[in-house]
Amino acid sequence: MLETVENKIYAYQWSAILDKDTCNYCRSMDGKVIAPNDEAFHNHVPGKVHHGCRCMWVAIMKDDTNPPPITGIPKSLKPQSEVPPCDFHDIPAPLPGSSLLDIMKRLYGKIYSRKNNTDNPN
Repeated sequence: MLETVENKIYAYQWSAILDKDTCNYCRSMDGKVIAPNDEAFHNHVPGKVHHGCRCMWVAIMKDDTNPPPITGIPKSLKPQSEVPPCDFHDIPAPLPGSSLLDIMKRLYGKIYSRKNNTDNPN
Protein backbone atom coordinates (compact mmCIF):
# COMPACT_ATOMS: atom_id res chain seq x y z
CA MET A 1 0.00 0.00 0.00
CA LEU A 2 2.74 2.50 0.96
CA GLU A 3 4.57 1.76 -2.28
CA THR A 4 1.43 2.66 -4.23
CA VAL A 5 1.10 6.01 -2.42
CA GLU A 6 4.81 6.81 -2.82
CA ASN A 7 4.49 6.40 -6.60
CA LYS A 8 1.78 9.08 -6.60
CA ILE A 9 3.86 11.73 -4.77
CA TYR A 10 5.23 14.55 -6.94
CA ALA A 11 7.14 16.35 -4.17
CA TYR A 12 7.18 17.38 -0.52
CA GLN A 13 6.65 20.96 0.68
CA TRP A 14 7.81 22.28 4.08
CA SER A 15 4.93 23.82 5.96
CA ALA A 16 5.50 26.02 9.01
CA ILE A 17 2.93 27.58 11.30
CA LEU A 18 3.52 31.26 10.55
CA ASP A 19 3.01 33.51 13.54
CA LYS A 20 5.08 35.64 15.90
CA ASP A 21 6.61 32.51 17.50
CA THR A 22 7.96 31.03 14.26
CA CYS A 23 11.76 30.99 14.22
CA ASN A 24 13.73 32.44 11.30
CA TYR A 25 14.93 28.98 10.23
CA CYS A 26 11.40 27.62 9.91
CA ARG A 27 10.17 30.82 8.21
CA SER A 28 12.95 30.41 5.67
CA MET A 29 12.08 26.75 5.10
CA ASP A 30 8.35 27.41 4.70
CA GLY A 31 7.19 26.70 1.18
CA LYS A 32 10.41 24.98 0.07
CA VAL A 33 9.64 22.07 -2.27
CA ILE A 34 11.82 19.00 -2.74
CA ALA A 35 11.63 15.95 -4.98
CA PRO A 36 10.32 12.81 -3.26
CA ASN A 37 13.72 11.11 -3.45
CA ASP A 38 15.69 14.14 -2.16
CA GLU A 39 17.83 13.27 0.88
CA ALA A 40 16.73 16.60 2.40
CA PHE A 41 13.51 14.80 3.38
CA HIS A 42 15.53 12.86 5.98
CA ASN A 43 18.10 15.56 6.80
CA HIS A 44 15.68 18.44 7.40
CA VAL A 45 13.28 16.94 9.90
CA PRO A 46 10.26 19.11 10.67
CA GLY A 47 9.00 18.93 14.22
CA LYS A 48 12.53 18.11 15.40
CA VAL A 49 14.29 21.32 14.38
CA HIS A 50 14.02 22.70 17.93
CA HIS A 51 11.86 22.42 21.02
CA GLY A 52 8.29 23.37 20.14
CA CYS A 53 8.78 23.12 16.36
CA ARG A 54 5.43 23.05 14.58
CA CYS A 55 6.55 22.28 11.01
CA MET A 56 5.83 19.35 8.74
CA TRP A 57 6.47 18.01 5.24
CA VAL A 58 3.29 18.00 3.15
CA ALA A 59 3.04 15.55 0.27
CA ILE A 60 2.08 17.07 -3.09
CA MET A 61 0.47 14.47 -5.29
CA LYS A 62 1.23 14.07 -8.99
CA ASP A 63 -2.42 14.61 -9.85
CA ASP A 64 -2.61 17.97 -8.00
CA THR A 65 -3.60 20.88 -10.22
CA ASN A 66 -0.71 23.34 -10.75
CA PRO A 67 1.85 21.80 -8.39
CA PRO A 68 4.55 24.23 -7.22
CA PRO A 69 8.00 24.05 -8.82
CA ILE A 70 10.68 22.10 -6.99
CA THR A 71 12.84 24.72 -5.29
CA GLY A 72 15.24 22.62 -3.27
CA ILE A 73 16.70 23.94 -0.04
CA PRO A 74 19.36 26.68 0.03
CA LYS A 75 22.74 25.51 1.29
CA SER A 76 22.63 28.32 3.87
CA LEU A 77 19.93 26.36 5.70
CA LYS A 78 22.07 23.72 7.37
CA PRO A 79 20.31 20.37 7.79
CA GLN A 80 18.99 20.26 11.33
CA SER A 81 19.66 16.52 11.50
CA GLU A 82 23.26 17.57 12.14
CA VAL A 83 22.31 19.62 15.19
CA PRO A 84 20.51 18.18 18.24
CA PRO A 85 17.34 20.20 19.02
CA CYS A 86 18.80 21.23 22.38
CA ASP A 87 21.73 22.86 20.52
CA PHE A 88 19.56 24.66 17.96
CA HIS A 89 20.72 28.19 17.16
CA ASP A 90 18.37 30.16 14.96
CA ILE A 91 19.69 31.95 11.89
CA PRO A 92 19.99 35.73 12.42
CA ALA A 93 17.16 36.63 10.03
CA PRO A 94 14.78 34.90 7.62
CA LEU A 95 16.15 34.45 4.13
CA PRO A 96 14.93 36.99 1.54
CA GLY A 97 11.60 35.96 0.09
CA SER A 98 10.56 34.03 3.20
CA SER A 99 6.83 33.63 3.65
CA LEU A 100 6.32 35.51 6.91
CA LEU A 101 8.25 38.55 5.74
CA ASP A 102 5.95 38.86 2.74
CA ILE A 103 2.82 38.29 4.86
CA MET A 104 3.87 40.85 7.50
CA LYS A 105 4.67 43.47 4.86
CA ARG A 106 1.30 42.97 3.17
CA LEU A 107 -0.72 42.91 6.40
CA TYR A 108 1.04 45.55 8.44
CA GLY A 109 3.36 47.39 6.08
CA LYS A 110 6.26 46.61 8.42
CA ILE A 111 8.14 43.69 9.94
CA TYR A 112 7.82 42.76 13.60
CA SER A 113 11.12 41.99 15.30
CA ARG A 114 10.90 39.20 17.90
CA LYS A 115 14.35 40.04 19.25
CA ASN A 116 13.44 43.31 20.89
CA ASN A 117 9.64 43.33 20.44
CA THR A 118 9.74 46.53 18.45
CA ASP A 119 8.74 47.38 14.93
CA ASN A 120 11.48 47.24 12.32
CA PRO A 121 11.00 49.86 9.57
CA ASN A 122 12.67 47.59 6.94
